[in-house]
Amino acid sequence: GDDGYNYIEKTTDGGQTWEGKNTGISNSPRCISFVDPNTGVIGGFNGLILLTSDAGETWVEQKKITSDDFFDIQYIDKQNIVGIGRGGTVVSTTDGGVNWNIKKVFQNISLACEDFYNSDCGVVVEFRGPAQRTTDKGNTWEEISLGNFISRPRFFKCKFINEQVGFALGEGNILRTSDSGLTWEKYNIGSEYSLWYDLSFKDDQNGIIVDGLSNDIIKTTDGGLTWSFLHHDTGSRIYSVYFTNADTGFAVGSASLMYKTIDGGNHWTVDKMDTQDTVKNYYNISFSDKNHGVIVGYGATSANGVLQTTDGGKNWFSRFPYQDFQTSIMIFKDVAFIDSMNITLAGAFGEIFRTTDGGENWVKQSSGTKNSLTAICYVDRNTGYAVGNAVGDGVILKTTDSGQNWQTISSGSGITTTLNDIAFIDQYKGFVVGQNIFLQTTDGGSTWSKVTNFSGTNIFQHISFFDNKNGVIVGLHNRIKTTDGGLTWENFNQKDLPDGYGVTYRDKNHVIMVGGGIMQFKLTNSPDAIVKQVEIPSSFELFQNYPNPFNPVTHIKYSVSRESNIIIKLYDILGNHISTLVDEEKPAGNYMVEFNGSNLPSGVYFYRMQAGDYVDTKKLLLLK
Repeated sequence: GDDGYNYIEKTTDGGQTWEGKNTGISNSPRCISFVDPNTGVIGGFNGLILLTSDAGETWVEQKKITSDDFFDIQYIDKQNIVGIGRGGTVVSTTDGGVNWNIKKVFQNISLACEDFYNSDCGVVVEFRGPAQRTTDKGNTWEEISLGNFISRPRFFKCKFINEQVGFALGEGNILRTSDSGLTWEKYNIGSEYSLWYDLSFKDDQNGIIVDGLSNDIIKTTDGGLTWSFLHHDTGSRIYSVYFTNADTGFAVGSASLMYKTIDGGNHWTVDKMDTQDTVKNYYNISFSDKNHGVIVGYGATSANGVLQTTDGGKNWFSRFPYQDFQTSIMIFKDVAFIDSMNITLAGAFGEIFRTTDGGENWVKQSSGTKNSLTAICYVDRNTGYAVGNAVGDGVILKTTDSGQNWQTISSGSGITTTLNDIAFIDQYKGFVVGQNIFLQTTDGGSTWSKVTNFSGTNIFQHISFFDNKNGVIVGLHNRIKTTDGGLTWENFNQKDLPDGYGVTYRDKNHVIMVGGGIMQFKLTNSPDAIVKQVEIPSSFELFQNYPNPFNPVTHIKYSVSRESNIIIKLYDILGNHISTLVDEEKPAGNYMVEFNGSNLPSGVYFYRMQAGDYVDTKKLLLLK
C-alpha cells in the first residue's frame, strides 16, 4: 500500500485482523509472491525488489538493476523468480535472488501479468495484448494469440489453475485457455466496462473473480466453464452532489444513476440516465446557473465521459471533447465553470479540455503532467488551479492565462500522497485536501503550509464553501467545518455514518453529504444533527405490508438494489392470480405500492415479488 509510507499488510488468523508492516523503503510495492509460508518476493515501482525469509516480518531490498516498474513478479520454485515490467523488461534469478539477470525481451510494450504453470512453462499477457509463452523458464518467448474477439484489450491478471487451464482478465474480458495458452475463449459476463482485476481458485473447480471498478464478484464451480454473480454492483456509491437553489439538488455516482430532490433534500428520486452513449460512473456534477450543468465521469470513447444539460437537468446529452483519445476509455474527474459558455474539464493522464462556446467545440490544453487530475477550480476568468496524483506523488498546477499554460507550483511541504480536491475562497486563499494531507495557501499558491490540528488517518475527499467564511470538508474518516474562512477548523457530527465523497451547501445552515447514501446535516453547535439520511439499498427486499390486518387499504414497501424489472403479484389462498401490483423497470431505490382490497372478500392473501433471481412471498390479511 501507499499512504506516504510504504507498507505491507499481514494476517495470521485467516484475514480476521491485519497488521501493517512498514517496509522502510521509498518506492511503492505493487506485486507479491510466496513460494512457501516464509519465503516471498515483492516487486514495485522504479525497479523495487524485496525479499523475505521470515514470513514477511522483515524485507531486504535487492540491488537495483532497472528503473522500470514491475507489474508482476513470481516464484517458479524456491530458486527461480521471474519479474515483468514496463517497457518489455523481464528480470530473473536462478539462485533465490543472490544474482539477478535482466533482459529487454519485448520492445516498447508494457507487460501486465504472468503465471508459470510448471517449473519451465509460463505465459505473459501484455497490457494491450497479445500474449507471450515460454517453455524454458523465460529465456526465450513466442507470441500467442488471445483471439480476434477482443475489442478492448487492457489486461491486468493471468493465472493458471493447472497445467492446461488458465485465465486472462482485463477490461470487459475474461479469457480461458484449456491447452496451456495456445488458444483462448472469451466468456461474456458483466459489461464491457467491467475491470476484472484478480481471481482465486481453491481447487480446479471452485473459484472467484473480482471486478475492481464495481466491486462485482463472480464464482464458478466447474473450472470456469460457467460463471454466476456472487455479489453484483448495487449502485450504492455516490460521488458528487450539487444544489442549484435551496430546493433543487442533484447527486450522481456509480451505475449511471442520478438522484434528484426538489424539496431541499428531504425526498430524493433516483433514475437511470437515459443517454445514447452511456457513461459507467459519474464522478462530478456542477452547474453554472439553474439551467446549465455538466456531469463528468468514466465512459467509453463514444461517450467521452461527459454529459451536459441546458434545461435544468430535464434532458442530458453527450459531449465529445476529443475523438481520438489515446486509450480505449475516457475518464474525467472534475469540471469548472466560469460561466455557461466557458467550461474546463480535468481528468486522467493529465488531460485538460476547455470550451468557450458552451461545449460545441473543445480545445485540449497542455497540463505538463501525466498525473491523474482529480480536481480543478477557477478564481477568475484567467486564474485556475488543478490538483492530481501519481503513485507516491501529488501535484498542484496553476494557470494565469485561462489554461493556455499550466505550471507546477511548489507545495513547500513535500507532497508525497494523493490530492483529492482544491478550493479557493478569494484570489489568494485556498485549500488542498487528500490522503492524510491538508494544505492552505494565503498567497495564491506561491507557498503552502500544512493545517496540523488533525491527527490520525484523515482521508479528506471534498471541500465546499458557502461563502468566504463558511466551509466544510468531508472524507473517509472525518467531517470538519470552519466559520472563519479557514482560520480554525472543528469536527462536526462524528456519528457512525457512511464515508463522505462529496458535499455541498443547501443553505448557510444545512449541508448535503453523499457517499454510501445521501445525508443532510444541520450545522448547529448544539447539537450537530442529521436532518435526513437517505440510504441506497444494498439488496432486494420485500417488506411486510402495513397495516396488517387491513381494511380496505394497505401499503407494501420494497427495496431495489440495482435497476431491474420488478414484478409484484397478488394471489389468493388457493394460488389463483388476483392482480398485478407492479410490473415495470425500476432503478435502485426504496418504493411503496398501495393496495386497495375493497373489491375482494375478507381472507388471507399472498403477495410475491420477483426481481431477476430474487423471489420473496409474504402473507396479508384482509378483514372487513
